[in-house]
Amino acid sequence: MCFCRLFISIKLYAVLTAALSFAILYWCCLRLNIKYSLIWVGIIFALTNYNGIWRLFLSRPYAIAPALLLLLLVFLNRKNYWGIFVINFVYFFWHSATFFFPLTISLVYFISQKFYKQVLDRKSLFAVIAGFFSAFILITSISPGFLDYMKDIIFGVFWETIVNKKVVLVEGAELYPRDFFDFLRNNSLIISGLLIAAGAEIYQYFSVRFKNYKREEYFFGGVAGRPLQLALFFLTIGTWLGTTAISGRFGDFFMFFAALYLIVALESLRRFVFFSDLFVRRGILVGLSVMLVYLFAGNVLFLQQVLARGASVNEFSGVGEWLKNNTKPGEIIFKGDGKKREPKKITEEDLVSLKHELAVKKEWLVELALKTKRTSE
Repeated sequence: MCFCRLFISIKLYAVLTAALSFAILYWCCLRLNIKYSLIWVGIIFALTNYNGIWRLFLSRPYAIAPALLLLLLVFLNRKNYWGIFVINFVYFFWHSATFFFPLTISLVYFISQKFYKQVLDRKSLFAVIAGFFSAFILITSISPGFLDYMKDIIFGVFWETIVNKKVVLVEGAELYPRDFFDFLRNNSLIISGLLIAAGAEIYQYFSVRFKNYKREEYFFGGVAGRPLQLALFFLTIGTWLGTTAISGRFGDFFMFFAALYLIVALESLRRFVFFSDLFVRRGILVGLSVMLVYLFAGNVLFLQQVLARGASVNEFSGVGEWLKNNTKPGEIIFKGDGKKREPKKITEEDLVSLKHELAVKKEWLVELALKTKRTSE
């Protein structure tokens, strides 16, 4: 009964995370006073690659982390100081591997404000710093080894695999950068929309600059909306490049930054696109509606097939049964050599020989294993 409840809880978390992510995107659109917010969110769902949507159903903390960062951007734009504080504080615990992302997001927004020569809101800056360092002080007091964990496990693994390329993680495919052209192909619809929106925005900017048009007419939300739109633009480009140059994990963040940027930019552009001929206007509307319904239904059907054909909950139960019947509490288990289904129990002698094979920089891993075994004994 306990296992069944746990299994159902995992499934509920996955469904709620996916639903809440799009609900947050919709709420952000409402807070930014975007017309037809629900329709815009539906358009984003239709244009998004199905693999990106499927990843929202993975029961892992990072699934909803991008949506929390969207909330932070909206709170910064609306000067909701408590909201800024809470997001910076909660995010530190929610996804500690990217604990510095809220600081980065806030910095990009403040730089965007400076670009448009707007005065920096000191209360927002204080809320960012207070939330971040309050979480930092609390987590280091609860878990004194947090910094060592980040240095050795998170950044250490990244450095050895991505930068130095000394270690290859077969099971860590998503840690590695995505192929640039493969990423373009899988996200062709979203990226096409980004190119249209960015091209129109760049043209508007230079038109305003050299033709003396009123700037407020060409930007979403007038003066207050400029920093948000520019910050979203740079965050979208940054996470796109991060996905193809640093780690595939940036793709999860790219999806949501690109989504809100597309909505904001296209909503701004929509106000200046008008077809006087009713027949042409309705024809374009019907054509776009059919296309979006087709794409929306395609994503829904794909998700249904993937979830329905997923691995059985009992797929790895045999491994657990073997461990239960053949090991004692505290024993260290390493993956077998592939010839046998049973895991391989490792002895002190194995650890000594393994230590010589791992090179100097991997000694911390073996030392950790030795300490774990001694403690259990």
